[in-house]
Amino acid sequence: MNPLLVESALQTALSAEAFSSIPVYTGTDYQELTPESLNLIVSVVHLEHTLGPLYKAHVEIRVASPALLGSAQLSSLSSTLENLRTTVLSNAYLGTYWPGGIPGFAGIWIQETAMSQQEHQWVAVVKVLVGVSE
Repeated sequence: MNPLLVESALQTALSAEAFSSIPVYTGTDYQELTPESLNLIVSVVHLEHTLGPLYKAHVEIRVASPALLGSAQLSSLSSTLENLRTTVLSNAYLGTYWPGGIPGFAGIWIQETAMSQQEHQWVAVVKVLVGVSE
């Protein structure tokens, strides 16, 4: 199983409806991030074979926003993060918007969420386990 396929599938699903107005990148993209707006970056940190065609993808979804724009941008980041946690990172949403083919979607579990300020950006990181199949 190729981790790039999992990143690409998550990028497609996140871009489908919930974040259609926010750029969504994969951790292996060579595109420049949009510095003046929110950005979502999906990275597969580790892919673990469990049994037969099933895999667990350890994924970090990073939401970054410029801190220089002040509290309005922090509020936007907070609402985006809440949307990500409650709606998007649900089995129902991803089951609906996950692209067909390989890898198949088998479930998602939120493990950890953290928010901080780094290098003139507000950054939120959501660590999830995504079940996928070949």
